[in-house]
Amino acid sequence: MSEKEIANAVLFIAEAMPQHRTKYGTTVEKGRERLRTAARAVMQLWNDLEQAERAERKSIA
Repeated sequence: MSEKEIANAVLFIAEAMPQHRTKYGTTVEKGRERLRTAARAVMQLWNDLEQAERAERKSIA
């Protein structure tokens, strides 16, 4: 995912919230889809940070 895709995934997680679904008529499946996409985005960010951390440790050593 690109940085823009990650940012959008995190922003759109609100569509999974019950209040949003009730107010805007978002389906449960659409909410799940948004939540899955956000989870993938968070995992990618986590892995990117771990790689950056390993690279920092190697450059210090």
